[in-house]
Amino acid sequence: MKSISKLFILINLLFTVHAIGQNLLINGDFEAGGAGTGFTVPNYTLYTSTTGDTYPGSYAISSNPSALNRYFIPSIMDHSPGSGNTMMVIDGSTNANASFWSAGNNATGLCGLTVGSSYTFSYWVRTVSSTTVDATTQPNIVPNFTNATGTIILGNPTIGLPSEDWQQVIYRFVPTGPCVNINLVNINLNSGGNDFILDDLEVSLQLCTPTILSINNPDPVCEPNTVDITLPAVTAGSIGGGTLTYWTDALATLPLTNPASISISGTYYIKSSSGATCSDTKSVAVVIKPTVIPLFTQVNPICVGEVLNPLPIISNNGVVGTWSPVLDNTTTKTYTFTPDSSANPNLVFNGDFSKGNVGFTTDYTNISNSNGTRQGVYGITTNSSLWFSSLSSCLDNSGTGNFMVVDASTTNGGNDKVWCQTIPVTPGENFVFSYYTQSVSSGSPARFEVEINGISIGTNDLDFSTCNWVQNSIPWNSGAATSAEICIFDRNTDSFGNDFGIDDISLTALGIQCANTVDMTITVNPSTTATFAPITPICSGDSLAPLPTTSLEGITGTWSPVLNNMVTTTYTFTPDIGQCASSILTDLTITVTSGTITPTFKSINPICSGDPLDPLPVRSIEGVTGTWFPELDNTVTTTYTFTPDVGQCTSAALTQLTITVNSLITPTFTPITDICSGDMLTPLPNSSLEGITGTWSPALDNRATTLYTFTPDAGQCSDIASLGIIVNRPVVPEFNILSSICAGDTAPVLNVTSLNGITGSWSPSVVDNMSSGDYIFTPNTSVCVVPQTITITVNQPTIVDFSIDIGEAFSGDRRIIVNTSGVSNYEYQLDTETPQLSNVFENVSSGRHTITVSDANGCSEAISKEVLILDYPKFFTPNADGINDNWNINSLANQPDTRIYIYNRYGKLLKEITSMNLGWDGTYKGKNMPSSDYWFVVEYSLDSKREQFKSHFTLKR
Repeated sequence: MKSISKLFILINLLFTVHAIGQNLLINGDFEAGGAGTGFTVPNYTLYTSTTGDTYPGSYAISSNPSALNRYFIPSIMDHSPGSGNTMMVIDGSTNANASFWSAGNNATGLCGLTVGSSYTFSYWVRTVSSTTVDATTQPNIVPNFTNATGTIILGNPTIGLPSEDWQQVIYRFVPTGPCVNINLVNINLNSGGNDFILDDLEVSLQLCTPTILSINNPDPVCEPNTVDITLPAVTAGSIGGGTLTYWTDALATLPLTNPASISISGTYYIKSSSGATCSDTKSVAVVIKPTVIPLFTQVNPICVGEVLNPLPIISNNGVVGTWSPVLDNTTTKTYTFTPDSSANPNLVFNGDFSKGNVGFTTDYTNISNSNGTRQGVYGITTNSSLWFSSLSSCLDNSGTGNFMVVDASTTNGGNDKVWCQTIPVTPGENFVFSYYTQSVSSGSPARFEVEINGISIGTNDLDFSTCNWVQNSIPWNSGAATSAEICIFDRNTDSFGNDFGIDDISLTALGIQCANTVDMTITVNPSTTATFAPITPICSGDSLAPLPTTSLEGITGTWSPVLNNMVTTTYTFTPDIGQCASSILTDLTITVTSGTITPTFKSINPICSGDPLDPLPVRSIEGVTGTWFPELDNTVTTTYTFTPDVGQCTSAALTQLTITVNSLITPTFTPITDICSGDMLTPLPNSSLEGITGTWSPALDNRATTLYTFTPDAGQCSDIASLGIIVNRPVVPEFNILSSICAGDTAPVLNVTSLNGITGSWSPSVVDNMSSGDYIFTPNTSVCVVPQTITITVNQPTIVDFSIDIGEAFSGDRRIIVNTSGVSNYEYQLDTETPQLSNVFENVSSGRHTITVSDANGCSEAISKEVLILDYPKFFTPNADGINDNWNINSLANQPDTRIYIYNRYGKLLKEITSMNLGWDGTYKGKNMPSSDYWFVVEYSLDSKREQFKSHFTLKR
């Protein structure tokens, strides 16, 4: 929509300038003649021929540019058709500063101008050469002003590509003298392309500040949304900055009351005013689209497993979207169509040819490869030279996918359709049809025309360059149409060249889709197998009624072969199509009995009494049905009589069948003698005394008494039997004999009869009371009795002496370690405490202690020794509470010659005491000493030597 709006702007600009002032140029539209009439051509040469090829630096005044050069685009009208259709055609010069148009009849330029006033100079241009492909071949027009400086206020000096229409360029200038010379120069000096046409030049006096509106139509919205045309984006790019007002008519006589919230689609108008005579009015297209319900043709019910074609992604009324969930041909489901959230979904199927040669129609013939001998053919390829080696090596528009390569038709006057597709559309919608084209050979280029519903909507011509994709976009309004049959034609029928590629074809609605989601339920009917009631057998020649053509489930169909009442026949039912019937055909056999039938049966093998007896068959080998009498009995041999059902053509003699029932035999075996645990056990016999074979369970166990079960092999009419094997546990002789004695003690007597009554002998038979040894008892019997070994330990006296290790006196180490010699089990006792096995005593109180070491076996006398642990109290509390009121070294209590001297921190002697009295009470000369540390020196005897020790303690109050 924005590109269309810009076209409207360009069309209206001319009217805007005229409204501001009169055109001061003569023959600006070239209808009054050539050079010398209102303009001169200073540096270009007039091309006088009406055919042939122009050359760089030449020009012509013509109404048919395509006749002047074979590379010029055909069928171009001048900018203002209907008034002579004359324009200036310029083949760009390769010389610098070459002017192709100068204002005025002579070199004086345009005179009679007012110095200091504002004027505008404008012109319309368009590229004319099909070989203009990029910036290097696009003309670039620059005006040179004398006695003025020009400022561009609209347009672009560079002329667009061949696919673009006429474009206007406007400059503003202020004269510094009464005459201003204006020269137009093409500063592109390339000889390739660089050709253009010029028309409708104007110079006008600006009576006020010019205002030129640039309208960008707002994007369409969906109901109930509204559109705001007062937004700056709507008039972005406008010139002049005039005051904006909003109207419902083009003459700006009926004000628009709600320009910020328009709720009805239509054409509205914006007027920009910068003075009494300077204004510009432009139309604004407002589109408020109704929300439509996508319409689809209901999919007919299918049978389970049948092919379910993909649902269309474009509705019958042109809505594009997707379906979910994935199609399932095994169960009935509801599928939801969600309109595409994209503002511009592409309605063309396979427009990029990614799916190959599908989705479109054509009058051309598809071939996989070309050799250049046929025209009117095409292929789908990734590279044109792969399809035909003589073509240029051109890729698709994206560089990696497929495109359609064509060797154009030379017949039918260019009316053979290259590509067609019919697409459902929404009436009254604006669309853009777009496609990319490129030449793939350097000969005569293709000339395309696009028709929708048989009406041409636009043309475009390729140039001689190859592998140069060009996008062609054409607006189209669907009007009342509900579908668009789009066809692309190549109107060029030349056989030389005329080879091209097409890719990325699209038809997109402008704006957004306004549509709701819709659901569609597809019914999947289950497969049904036709069944029929069975037909009663008949006798040969009996009447046979026609078979039913409708099954019990309501499935209709036909039977084959034809009914035959003379012989048994199987008939096949073939269901009619469209009934979801199973693919497995139904068979029905009608039994026809010929003559008299005597029913016979297979004989029944004899059984053992009590064995299961299957029901006798109710249908004979000949197919005769009936009943048996009496009831089956699996305990006794019985003869059974078969009585046929009526109507089976059977003989009068009844058939009998005898079933032999054999009595059961109980197998017996020779008993197994008891064994001792662990004795070898011979495998049990797999045949009984009666010759019955079978197997035993569980597996033999010579460790425990077990009852084994014999299971006869099948068919021997035998019961299950059992056999027990007793396994006796071994008896251990028991004795009450001392296990240890002291050396020299009276030796214990070895009894030859155990406590549990087992007799035997010992080896050796007498106990040695001086050394340890093993004595083996051997029972007199070997039946489940095991020998016994007894070990008698003779303990020797071991204690001789021991030593004691203690910590250094007054060191705080109160541990005693007892050191013994010899190897024995010793017990260690501190004073009268419980004896212990450890030779270490921890945290022993200070003072004298007795250490006793004894033999745990009782074979040695105990030895005792005394030990003295010296330590002193670290503090005392003389507060008369009866606890720690005096300080002394009590561990020296038994040494009357011990002397203890107590000092204060300054070395003053406070007290001399002995270990025999109460000690120091914390006073000096009857006064309490303060809490502090006090020093002492003790002199004492240890191991017959005189020792001295110094340290300090704390008095706490």
